Amino acid sequence: MKGLIRGAAGLAVLLATSSCANDATIDLMGPPTRITASPLSAFISAGDSVAILVRLVNDRDQAIPTEFTVASVGPALIVSYDADYRPDYTQGDTLIAPKVKTQQRYFAKGAANGKSSFTLSSGGFSTTVTVVVQPKNLGLALNKTTGLTYGDTVTITAPAGLKFTPTSAVTFTTGPSSIASRSADSTSIKVVLGPGTGGVATVTDVLLDFAPTLAVRTLATTNAVATTPTLTSIGAALSATTGLSAGSVVTITAPAGLVFSQTSAVSFPTGAIAIGSRSADSTSINVVIGPGTSGPATITKVGIVKAPNVGTFTVTTTNSIVLVPAVTVAPSTVSNLTPAIGVPITVTLGGSLRFLGTSKVFIGGREAGLQSVSADSSTATVMPMMGSSGTISYTNIALSFLASVALAVPGDKSITVGATYGGGSDANAGTIATASTIVLPPVGRSFIFSDAGPFTTSAPCATGPGSGDGCRMYKFVLTGAATYDLEFRWQGGSDLGLYRLDSTGGSASSQGGCDNGGQGAGGQPELCTVTALPAGTYFFAVAFYGTASGYPASANTVPPAFYQFRVSRR
Repeated sequence: MKGLIRGAAGLAVLLATSSCANDATIDLMGPPTRITASPLSAFISAGDSVAILVRLVNDRDQAIPTEFTVASVGPALIVSYDADYRPDYTQGDTLIAPKVKTQQRYFAKGAANGKSSFTLSSGGFSTTVTVVVQPKNLGLALNKTTGLTYGDTVTITAPAGLKFTPTSAVTFTTGPSSIASRSADSTSIKVVLGPGTGGVATVTDVLLDFAPTLAVRTLATTNAVATTPTLTSIGAALSATTGLSAGSVVTITAPAGLVFSQTSAVSFPTGAIAIGSRSADSTSINVVIGPGTSGPATITKVGIVKAPNVGTFTVTTTNSIVLVPAVTVAPSTVSNLTPAIGVPITVTLGGSLRFLGTSKVFIGGREAGLQSVSADSSTATVMPMMGSSGTISYTNIALSFLASVALAVPGDKSITVGATYGGGSDANAGTIATASTIVLPPVGRSFIFSDAGPFTTSAPCATGPGSGDGCRMYKFVLTGAATYDLEFRWQGGSDLGLYRLDSTGGSASSQGGCDNGGQGAGGQPELCTVTALPAGTYFFAVAFYGTASGYPASANTVPPAFYQFRVSRR
């Protein structure tokens, strides 16, 4: 009898007659007992193949040459026989692989998504190989790919055997999108497209319906959305662009399908604007135009009505504002163009200009003291510094409709402060016990204090190191640490010093002050800065140095008729 078994019929005859056939191969190996397949189960992707090696073996796992029959192939598989496979070269020296071999090879190819199996049989024995075919992608799952714009909706439908999950997320190659809804059976997702969205859709957390215990997968569609238009422009949305002046109102209207946010900001390449009002439905914004404004408007936080969840965008109008003239002068009404020293004046701004909390007034470039501002911020009470002369000018003023933009402009008036003193004398300045309280200005403003003699020698002026021939004192209280600059000027050529005393009138020298000059024209002004003075009660002391201080009698040892000091808070 031949040592080779060909087919199931031959094997059956062999088994029936082996006891008398004296076949050396069977006698040596023993009869077959089972079929082995490797692998017995496999996972592959659709379109891919896995090689299955099959043997008919005995109890000692020795393979017997044979052929196999393939049956019961599942719908997800295509099974093919590898006729060229040659496991060994023991059966002759031919280059042609024999049909009957000790090991055969088959290929199982994934034809569709799903779990399938097939049966291999030989000699009355059989085994089943199971293969799970996993998808490589979602296929042509997008229902629409062309003719789309932002705000449109597309549906992604899962192929048979797949399901989405409540946590499935969707992204496209480019641009934003948002999930609008999911089907109750988890087989489809509706997605709203944003501006610039295009390419394939990628979906996370996809389940294999036929293998629910497997981990979720991320799969992409094979069809792609043609990129939707980007959202960078809203067309000629400005209601007016020419003939505008500071204070003009321009309306910006959103095109159909778009909406502004109640916090949308508006800006132009030059100049500044203020938001006047917003429509209740957020489709328009009224803008108050400031000086120097020009160019297209840029609006932030613009949304898409049909796609509120894809985010907001920054857009620009295609029409532009022609340059609005800048404010170059501040029309000013001044109560007195030639005030005496120590006499305040009132200044009223025209042209919709207003004073701010940090406004400063200058006369001929020398800062004046801003004592108070009217309720409507149009008028200020100003104390000029002695010796000031020239054009009045301002910093940190603003248009009434654009308070957020500070302006620094000259006025249209010239002021000359006279040489005579028109102020009074503080009767309480002679002693520390009766000293009047000076209210220092807020941060960013200046205060000018004017006064005249007489200079007394009452304590602490009679005993302090800086007491001189006498002094005058003024109380001030700080509720918090303060830094300020001092400028001290007076009439004549006498020698004066401005000191700061502690709450008990402590030594002027230990407290420091403005006293770096002497007699004559070079003795003033005296300037100094006090840095981070802690909260507390203090005194300013103005000391006069005459003959009692060692100066010889002269015109410069005569007490000044008046003096001024300016306190500027920082």
